[in-house]
Order: sequence, then C-alpha cells, then structure tokens
Amino acid sequence: MSAEIFELELAGGDAENRYRALRPDIESIDWDSLRTDDATPAQLAFARGQWTASSLQEYATAATHAVTLNLLLRARVPLDLSGMFSSFGLDEIAHAELCARVAEALGGGAPVKYQPDAVFALPGEVERPLFAAAVRVLRDCCVAETIAQAVLRAGAKAATLPVLKSVHGSLARDEAAHGRFGWLFFEWAAPRMSEPDRAALGRLANEELARHRDIWKVLEKDAAGFSAWSVCGDLEVEGYVAAAQRAVERLVRPGFARVGLALD
Repeated sequence: MSAEIFELELAGGDAENRYRALRPDIESIDWDSLRTDDATPAQLAFARGQWTASSLQEYATAATHAVTLNLLLRARVPLDLSGMFSSFGLDEIAHAELCARVAEALGGGAPVKYQPDAVFALPGEVERPLFAAAVRVLRDCCVAETIAQAVLRAGAKAATLPVLKSVHGSLARDEAAHGRFGWLFFEWAAPRMSEPDRAALGRLANEELARHRDIWKVLEKDAAGFSAWSVCGDLEVEGYVAAAQRAVERLVRPGFARVGLALD
C-alpha cells in the first residue's frame, strides 16, 4: 500500500457528544489562547511537524493497545487487569486529538506521510498469548509510558504557555496510569512464566532501553529547532533527556528488579 497523509476527523453529532463526555479535558482547554506572536515561522513549522507526528504516534499506539487487549483476553489475564487496560485505547485516541489540536492552534497540521500497513500491522498467529502480551506490555507500558509520564510531568512543570501546560499535564496523567498497569501486570504474570521466558524479557528490556537512548540522541541532534511551542516546550531537549534518564534509574530499573526481570 502506498503512503498516505495523516489526517483525523470527527463524525460529530451523538458520537462526538459521547466521546466528549468520556474526555471532557480536551474541550476544557482554551485553544484560542495559545499565543504565537513571539515565534518565528521556522519555529512554528518545526513545532507543527512535531505535534502532527506525535498525533500519528498516539493514534498508532491506540491500534497497538487494541492488539494487546486481545492478547490479554486470550491469555485470560484477571478481569480487573484486563478491564484497567481496556480504557487505554480511548486515552491514546484522545492523545492523538490533543496533539493534533496543538498543531492546529499553531497554524495547522503538517503533511506527515505514513505507511498504513506498517502503522496498523496485525500480528500473525500467536501460540503463547501471555508471553506475546508480556512483550507488548513491557515495551509500551513498563518502558515507553513510564518514561513518557516522567518527561510529560517535567514538561508540564516547565511550560510557560498555559495551553501546553494543560496538554502535557493531561498526557502525563494518562501515561502514569498506563505505566502503573505494566508493573501490576508483571507482578501477576512474572511468577507464572518460565525462567527462559523471564530471561528473554530481561534481554528485551535492555534492548528497549538502548532504543530509547538512540531516540534521545536523535532529539539532541535537532535541539536547535526546539522552542517553547515544540513538543518539549520550555523543558528543551536537555531537560527532556535528563527527565527520561531519571525515570529509567528511579522507576524502570527498580520496577524490573521488583518483578524479577534482570537487566544488564
């Protein structure tokens, strides 16, 4: 399938009313108050691209969570854990809108291309749904979202633009719940897994942390383009990386140790 330009739309009417009732925080933000008078055209163009790409990433995560929920149910994970996770897809859809609304407030979404087959890929036949679910929960909740909530909290604290403070705060609250799920899941699942499976998950955790370090290096290369309107806001890249590193040392590594997954 050829690449497509990423776009979002609302159906309106009763569907939107029900969605708004579930996520009233989006409309509670005064989007028209986001001032860009002091921004240069280059800063706005860079920020719009970042926020649009972030919207796509959040939308894709909603699809990923849908697959993970299927695996959790197939593995007959306890109802309360599965029920807790079932709301995360809605969170990510709301995150996609939040990021898109920032881009719109900055002058409009940027033309971001993506490959639908890659972004919304479905897994093949799964022989061991519990292990497959554990892999996804480790990557998405224990590592990515635990780091993300720490960075977003720091971003909300540092933000001088009220709209971005609200956006970062809303995202951080959800990501904190997603990260918390990861550790609750492994407290239940890890004792039920074989030693080889736990060792494999420990290696995967190391790989994921290395992947995030590579992401930070890419951000550092683009540091000159960041501004108060970009995804890091007033936190800037240096603060972003510092907050992410603290999360790894204070939350991620101790979390894996607590559930019996060994890291390098």
